[in-house]
Amino acid sequence: MRFRGLTGRLVSHPQELLAIDCGTSTASSADLYVHRASEEYHILLKGQLDFRVADVGLTLRENELLVLRPGTPHAVLGTRADIEHLMIRAPAMEDACTIGTIGGSLPAAHEEARSVSGPWGQRIVLDLPQNKNCWLIGAGSAVYQSQHLILAYLDFPTAESANADIGARHQLHLHQRSWEYYAVIEGAKTLMVDHSLVEVRAGEILEVPPGVAHVVQRRDAPFRGITMRVPIELNDKVTLDS
Repeated sequence: MRFRGLTGRLVSHPQELLAIDCGTSTASSADLYVHRASEEYHILLKGQLDFRVADVGLTLRENELLVLRPGTPHAVLGTRADIEHLMIRAPAMEDACTIGTIGGSLPAAHEEARSVSGPWGQRIVLDLPQNKNCWLIGAGSAVYQSQHLILAYLDFPTAESANADIGARHQLHLHQRSWEYYAVIEGAKTLMVDHSLVEVRAGEILEVPPGVAHVVQRRDAPFRGITMRVPIELNDKVTLDS
């Protein structure tokens, strides 16, 4: 499925474990609301997007990820330029609750530092080396812990780096319960999925359900992409004979 240039719901998981929305514009809202149980993730690929988060104003910039924990009051205040924006919720239940209106002006949230954390969540800079090519969000060894979503941000500027672990780290496998989503921002990724070669190009997302054998075979550089998995099941990967 494509996401580049589109606005609206792209993915609605059949068990409501994940929803992915895409937008090139975001309307401001006077309402302040919370999600009772779901986490919300905003990935900004282009532009600037202003939020109210708890009691402060916060700006999300290009190549930044905003994580909002359940129960965090928040609202979108608007954009300052054309944007390209992915919004992810996990789980995807309809649990939003309006708790009031935004009110007057807000203090800025440590805008001198791009990386910001608090009880409400994190603003994560995807360009920083420690946030690339690892499980950024999830359980176990992930940099930021979550009970609902596993997410990795991949950034390989050269063909050599993009394919260095192909054939070694990546082996034909399936997941017994979890669903995997491959989103390509730049470049392309080729996978073998159930005995067929599938190329995922920039602006596309590939969904791989549980029980479907797959393996990454090649990345075309420069490559940037996001890999997501739901639910969090640390031991459900089964490696297969190729």
